[in-house]
Amino acid sequence: MITWNEKKAAIITALEEHGYEKNKAVDTWQKEIENSPMICVVDLKTQNQPGELISVSMIDPENLDQPPSNQDINGVIGATQQIIRTAINDLETVQTEPKTEQADPIPDNTEQPTTERAESVPRPKTTKMPAIVQPAKQVELTVDIVQQYINSDATKKQAFNFMAFCQANGLDPFKQEAHLIIFKGKATHVIGVDGNIKRAQEQRDYDGFEAGIIVKKKDGTLDEREGTFLQKEEKLLGGWCKVYRKGMSHPFVSKVTLEEYIQMNKEGNPNKIWATKPATMIAKVPTSQCHRKAYAGINSGGYEQIEMKDLGDVEVIE
Repeated sequence: MITWNEKKAAIITALEEHGYEKNKAVDTWQKEIENSPMICVVDLKTQNQPGELISVSMIDPENLDQPPSNQDINGVIGATQQIIRTAINDLETVQTEPKTEQADPIPDNTEQPTTERAESVPRPKTTKMPAIVQPAKQVELTVDIVQQYINSDATKKQAFNFMAFCQANGLDPFKQEAHLIIFKGKATHVIGVDGNIKRAQEQRDYDGFEAGIIVKKKDGTLDEREGTFLQKEEKLLGGWCKVYRKGMSHPFVSKVTLEEYIQMNKEGNPNKIWATKPATMIAKVPTSQCHRKAYAGINSGGYEQIEMKDLGDVEVIE
């Protein structure tokens, strides 16, 4: 059984190998971010709970009154979480390697042969060593794969950071769980709705969710209905979601307006997917938000593309 101190020591060694330095005043490890005023901070003061990631966040050293941010600048948070995960996996692999059993020594039979048939010396028993089972990697990505199949506009650095982000968070971009958006040369890591739901479903206390749209009916009354069914005479106003966790008396709730999140093209009109599927798209926004809110410890470090408006004509179709 690996203790927290052993795990912490392995993480610290890995962080220092990647340029992180200890802040003795607050007992954290931090690193400056290239071309950014922010610094990345890893907090190891307290042991993380099962299912929770080690705390990695961004802070502005010039404005310490502001709370830490989970916005993943240049993919640094994702890369750091991958460093931490690799250090822990390496430690677990070393401690779970089976030890070779010592075979019984073969008796030294030095007697001279006789005319009688000598009894054969029994062969020592050997133990077949079990293979070390490595945890299956959910996403097998390389820089070339990211550039060739996910976003051809990505630089090698952007592709590597996205790869590390997916691996650190257990996301598969080929299942629409994560997206790499390049807009005006800047890379943005986007967690898909399915990615947030998937990570919530991996938690033992997850108890499902309800989601739908908010509409204004013909008689002027509002209806928060489940699903995305909308009649022509009704006006779509927004979306809602409730996420349930076992042991909690109240669900997590998110409600959003269509006006706040609808995405426009350069001509100022709703882009293609929002023009044809507005109810489906707006329902995804609170679904993604609410799952992040319900499991803030694991669903952080990225936003859903439908929550981001300043992306021009960039579209992600799920």
